[in-house]
Amino acid sequence: RASACSSATTMRRVSAAALATARQPLIAFSVSSTNHTRALATSASPAFQWALSRSRAAPTRVNAKRGTTYGVAFAASAVVAALVAANADPALTDATRAYAGVPFDRARAVLEFLEHKGASFSKIEVLPEDPGSTASGDDGVRGFGLFMRRDAETGDTHDSKATSTNASKGFFAGLLNSMGLASGSPDAVVASVPARLAISAGAAATHPVLGAVFSKMLENDEIDERMTVMLLLIMERRRGRDSPIHAYLEALPNKFATPLFWSDDALRGLEGTNLHEAVLAQRKQLSDVLVAYIQPAGKKLVQAMSQEERRVRKEEGSWPALFRKKSKKQKVSSRKITDDEFKWAYAVFWSRALALPIGEDPLSPTIEAIVPGVDFANHSCLKPNARWKVTRANGGEGNSEQTVQLVCVANNVPAPGEELYISYGDKPNEELLFIHGFADRENKHDVLVLRAPVMNGEAAGDKKSETPKTPETKLALELLAEAFTARLTLLKLLGLPPQVVLPARPPKSLHLLPEETKLTLAVWGATPVVLDQWLRYELDLRLGTMKRGSDGDGNKTSPMDDTSIHSAALTGLRAAIETQTARLHLATAAPSPQTERPGFGEGDSRKAGTKRAIKSAVAAAKERRVDEVVAADPLAPSTAKQAATYRAGVRRMLRAYEDTTRKWT
Repeated sequence: RASACSSATTMRRVSAAALATARQPLIAFSVSSTNHTRALATSASPAFQWALSRSRAAPTRVNAKRGTTYGVAFAASAVVAALVAANADPALTDATRAYAGVPFDRARAVLEFLEHKGASFSKIEVLPEDPGSTASGDDGVRGFGLFMRRDAETGDTHDSKATSTNASKGFFAGLLNSMGLASGSPDAVVASVPARLAISAGAAATHPVLGAVFSKMLENDEIDERMTVMLLLIMERRRGRDSPIHAYLEALPNKFATPLFWSDDALRGLEGTNLHEAVLAQRKQLSDVLVAYIQPAGKKLVQAMSQEERRVRKEEGSWPALFRKKSKKQKVSSRKITDDEFKWAYAVFWSRALALPIGEDPLSPTIEAIVPGVDFANHSCLKPNARWKVTRANGGEGNSEQTVQLVCVANNVPAPGEELYISYGDKPNEELLFIHGFADRENKHDVLVLRAPVMNGEAAGDKKSETPKTPETKLALELLAEAFTARLTLLKLLGLPPQVVLPARPPKSLHLLPEETKLTLAVWGATPVVLDQWLRYELDLRLGTMKRGSDGDGNKTSPMDDTSIHSAALTGLRAAIETQTARLHLATAAPSPQTERPGFGEGDSRKAGTKRAIKSAVAAAKERRVDEVVAADPLAPSTAKQAATYRAGVRRMLRAYEDTTRKWT
């Protein structure tokens, strides 16, 4: 009882002292809400600081007055929260600290880490892309972005005279820039990171513990440079807080939005597209690489790390008892590298690596590396307002340090608080979704990728066919399989790709397509008889039994002249469009007995104005409309939205080519 009374008295004294200490900020807040906001922001969590910084720019309709009830209540609630946090259980406090402010705490930690290593982020800051993702359970997927610092945070001051002077200078500078008469570089450097911080195969080779192992495996071609970076990320992630790049690794997403990480149910949203089969092939390939290369290499790295840990423990054990203390270093796991670890490192590398011109070898001056800090810049297809470049410190040459800079054009610098965007390159939606996990409806670099048409699912003797197995149908199936094989063989002989890439907007004529594209389409559209003659001709050329020439010299001419190639290419293009359209329809709608694919070389049998053509057009319009609605729905799951955006783009391009090719002759 005495102990309880003593504890209660102590608590009262602590509470009274805390209230007395908080009295001055409380009064300060009642006098001026702005002063209290600034005082609270100095000690509040980064999440609260972020909210306060953005609330300053928001227009306020109600001004805080002296001694308002709102001000007293707000300050009192802050005091109570501080008392509860101070007297809470330590474990609970640690757990709360670990969750509260995430991902803001991670953003602050990685920024401090980079600046400590020599990077400069004086004009931009790292912030979560979507602060609400934590509450929605999507924190593991959401990443960070780079935002321009606000004037209040950078300490900039403005007065009327300075503002008018700067505005005058800005007007004349913009006028001179538009006339091409401005002197100096128009680029404004907003951040710079020393190239020595880049995570590359060269950095792995200089690792204090694993460098020798990495170098030996690279020399013996056991792994390539990309695998080296992935393995380095995995090993450093396993080290936890002992890793020198722990703050950076903590800032990376735990999982990614790419189809590689999608569930089977979400992946069904890509059925009927080229990307669906690409993802399935990617998963199988990564599983093979994991077993054949990553796990054996990881075993050697774990052994090297374990040897270093034993050496450190042995060295510490030899110290006198007075100076000996238990090592707090985290033991690196000795288990095999898992599929999840490898997929995570794979996604980190491919979504963040840059081709930096910093190599010392003149034959290969470009190095693939991840630049911490710069990799937080997000992509914009339409309006990128920044770009990265490699330069030397202070414009020096020779041995001066190389830096990777983020620069903005002087007349296109984002406003304070706005996000910085770069361009990941002229990538179509198929590549953006495959590598980065998103598709952009307004992507001006989108393209239509078509594969060789497979008619009626009979290629290579498809066993799923429901056609009765009579002698006639078996012979037809064998002929189709041979024709399909002959097309693939001819493509290889001619050095042509197995697919064609077409611009999003159809050209006005087939003649405007590249010659390689027209040849590939001609191989697809050639009839079996012409295909056999063409293949024999190319084989005879390569076997040396015939030379190119004319019949007058005793040599055979090619069975495909310009007119034949044009006709076959148009047939192949129409067949490929119809096949891709049918694949999408079968994947997103129940198959209809009235919907049949045309036979090879038959072209489009749906004549305009017929009931069949109208019914097909209505069904296609419904499918496109569903995709557009899902893509624009803010409440739809992210995977469904991205899949719908990608599918809708493919449907639009297919429809455009279908309408255009009907007019071509």
